Amino acid sequence: MRNWVGAAVIAGCLSVVPLARAQFSPPSGGSGTLPEPVPFATGAGMDAAPSFPGVAVDPSVVAGGAGGPPSLSEDSPGAFSEKKFDCENAWFFDLGAVGLQRQSLPNGPIAVFDPQNLDTGTPPPAGSPVAQRLSNIHTPMNFGVGGSLGLIQGCNTFEFTGFIIFENSRSIRAARPGQIDLFFVNPPLGFEGDNGLWLQADRSTTTFSSTLGDAELNYRYANPAIKETELITGFRYLDLREKLSTFTDDGTAFPLVNGKIDPVRAATYSIQSHNRLVAPQLGFEWAHSVAPWATLGFGGKTALGANFLEQRSSLVRGDGFVGFNNVKNDIRFSQAYEIKAFVDFHILERARIHLGYNAMWFSNVADVGDQYNFNLQNNSSIRNGSGSVFFHGPVAELQFLF
Repeated sequence: MRNWVGAAVIAGCLSVVPLARAQFSPPSGGSGTLPEPVPFATGAGMDAAPSFPGVAVDPSVVAGGAGGPPSLSEDSPGAFSEKKFDCENAWFFDLGAVGLQRQSLPNGPIAVFDPQNLDTGTPPPAGSPVAQRLSNIHTPMNFGVGGSLGLIQGCNTFEFTGFIIFENSRSIRAARPGQIDLFFVNPPLGFEGDNGLWLQADRSTTTFSSTLGDAELNYRYANPAIKETELITGFRYLDLREKLSTFTDDGTAFPLVNGKIDPVRAATYSIQSHNRLVAPQLGFEWAHSVAPWATLGFGGKTALGANFLEQRSSLVRGDGFVGFNNVKNDIRFSQAYEIKAFVDFHILERARIHLGYNAMWFSNVADVGDQYNFNLQNNSSIRNGSGSVFFHGPVAELQFLF
């Protein structure tokens, strides 16, 4: 009796509970019979594509075949309109010309005109007109060659790249017999000249030369989801060698019997800075196709590491007598930053012309202009290893993929 009463109570409770949203409620006046489920596979008496009430289905999106579930074909429309991103598998080779122009040298004067032409050995008066400044030396656009060799494997690229800017020299000259005064003091024995080799001299020539080399070993990664951008990591070696020298002649007005200048009255002071940066680097490159034949892009790289710095200073008389020849070495933490913008013209399916403009900035390095020292007894240390040097210029390359 208790069992039958419990069953009756449960049945009564269920009769007053509303239907859940996921359940089917027959329409008013219907028979209440549940409809058959929509078939998911084709078969005898069925259309090639099932008909869903109230939904239009493109037959191309349904995979036919008895017993197989519906699926989207590779070419069917979906959330992403493009097909799968394809990466290259090939070698590449670049070769071209690189031009870089250095920033100007410091602006300080190195020589003035003496108002009188007597070889008195006395310093010039204040306010004498400037005969030479380091900044008067024009630092032109120096040119060199650059290139790359690399391997593309899927979305991964391995490359060796670099360039070299050939050495180029520029000079400034001043010539007024007995009226050229330079600021060198405390010379070693043998450099007395004619009552002071660097006072009331006859002529002076200051020369600047520079060369820059770069070598990189990089790994580039292109993410299939961000296919216009490459991330770059690797190692970089930068070699910056610069030299400043000043030749002074104090014997032109009184030549030897053979008509040549007296070599003991002439001397050359020179200073050379050699920065060698070895550092890991990070960077990126972005490129966007603006036409079937052209691509625009820009990128940047940063290298932070050890700078093996070497500085040489020397004073040599005209007859080869050496007053001093000092070499100083140091290791500094230095940085190199590079940015570039470029346009690629696709001239063939696997070849293109690359035109760009680069800017490079070296920080915490020895700028040769800052090492110029007029005190000829103070040449035992590096004057300033915390300077900076800036370069900028164009690049033009032919790039091949094979």
